[in-house]
Amino acid sequence: MSRSVIYFVLLSTVLLQTVLCLKLQSTAVNARNPSQPLISRFRRSADAELADAEAMVDNAGNQKQCVIEVQVVKEIKGKCIRLRGGASACQSADYLDPFAASCSEDA
Repeated sequence: MSRSVIYFVLLSTVLLQTVLCLKLQSTAVNARNPSQPLISRFRRSADAELADAEAMVDNAGNQKQCVIEVQVVKEIKGKCIRLRGGASACQSADYLDPFAASCSEDA
């Protein structure tokens, strides 16, 4: 198996885990108020924390700058294919998802 195929499979696995984690976060509910998503409770908590925040400054008195890394998950339409060895996968022009639930035998 070539090194690029191994990297691709590892990257696909990480992407799948990220998508599943985001789906779980968006569907989790607050036990005290089931109609309110859990993620909004955390967002409110973060907003309250920001209200009490103070600016960090460097030695010259300037406000410190920072970078926030955000991963964007998007859905791309593809077609189900059969891989060597019998496994199913979803393939688009640029991507391959070997764990696509929509292409599994159960779907």
